[in-house]
Amino acid sequence: MKLFPLGFFIIFGFLASKSNGQQMYAGNSVLDCNNTDETGPNPAFLYSCNGENHTCQAFLIFRSQPNYNSVTTISNLTSSNLLELARINNISSSMLVPQDKEVNVPVTCHCSGYYYQANSSYVIQSVYDTYYTIANNTYEGLTTCNSLMRDNVYGEFDLVPGLNLRIPLRCACPTSNQTEKGIKFLLTYLITWGDSIPNVSAIFNVSSISVAYANGFSEEDPPLIPLPTGPLSSQTRIHDPPVVSLSSTPSQRNRKLKKRLYIGIGAGVDRVLKFYKFEELEAATENFSSQYRLCASVYQGVLGGKTFAIKQKSTDVLREEKILTKISHFNLISLYGACEHHGIFYLVYEFMENGSLQRWLSQKSFPEVESWNHRIRIALDIAKGLDYLHNLADPAYVHKDINSRNVLLNRDLRTKITNFSLARSAETGRK
Repeated sequence: MKLFPLGFFIIFGFLASKSNGQQMYAGNSVLDCNNTDETGPNPAFLYSCNGENHTCQAFLIFRSQPNYNSVTTISNLTSSNLLELARINNISSSMLVPQDKEVNVPVTCHCSGYYYQANSSYVIQSVYDTYYTIANNTYEGLTTCNSLMRDNVYGEFDLVPGLNLRIPLRCACPTSNQTEKGIKFLLTYLITWGDSIPNVSAIFNVSSISVAYANGFSEEDPPLIPLPTGPLSSQTRIHDPPVVSLSSTPSQRNRKLKKRLYIGIGAGVDRVLKFYKFEELEAATENFSSQYRLCASVYQGVLGGKTFAIKQKSTDVLREEKILTKISHFNLISLYGACEHHGIFYLVYEFMENGSLQRWLSQKSFPEVESWNHRIRIALDIAKGLDYLHNLADPAYVHKDINSRNVLLNRDLRTKITNFSLARSAETGRK
């Protein structure tokens, strides 16, 4: 089955054996900031340190964005050599890089414990910065929230402007098998619309087999590109992703949903959902058994070893899907996948252990219910989510249905706003 993960590029982790050195697919687990590697390397962190050398020259692809659109700003963000970055991209230090233009970033990659990483740093700019947004928005998936939380002393709710964070960037060194085949460098590549192993291989003038081998399988789209020489400026591109038409029929939209690939989140750029088969959702919920029902049309289900909330809807879900793939904030619910079966739609969300705020407030058996600290924090979480939705999202949205049923609590009693079926764009005429 083809997997289309949500996030900022398809990410692979590790394969324990150093004999082949392939990197294992991590899937949606990379978007979960609560992973652990206490029992061994976890692909939701970084690439496994399984190459021939513990230190090497490596390259990353960074796509220009408004705050990082010059040699100087990209060099500062990634702690890469400014002159070398300018040279390999054939641009001057004063030149601005077009929006969404790929930039080759040279880094020194080294083993640190289980993983390869290139070290950088980042000063928190806004009260809205979180480990999740820094990893996936600012660094476009070139690091992960799990590795950021591991490498920094600050708690996930203690980030304030001015703090300096350690940033472990995702990189890798060639294995002995790759070195024997003439591979000198590995480039961490950002997957975008229409990419496949053959066309990405053609761009970098390497064989599809070597690209597939570097990533541990032969059918998915690669993030690691094995190179016999350094990357060239002529191999970088400017991306203009296509838009799925709102006028298409549900079946046409679902065919397009199946075909969409992982892309980075920028202004007005959609994230991509996994398209589930109905049989997968049936198996996850034991045929939508009543014992898995959380409320009227929402079920708890296990997919790929992780627990999700699966919402059944008889109306078209395109509006909600469109909004939730354009926004990203800790206090807004995350949508991971979708399914359509005989005219019924299913949305797969992150699972919130403590249910709705309405339910939580009614459970007097929980001592936290009476705690004003928890109540104030819940109120602040709701306010932060709405502030992002109203003022920072592009375009801005109005939820239009805020109530205690549409506010969910996770296991730490942190709040996420859900149910965007009535939400509308604040821009005139947009939905």
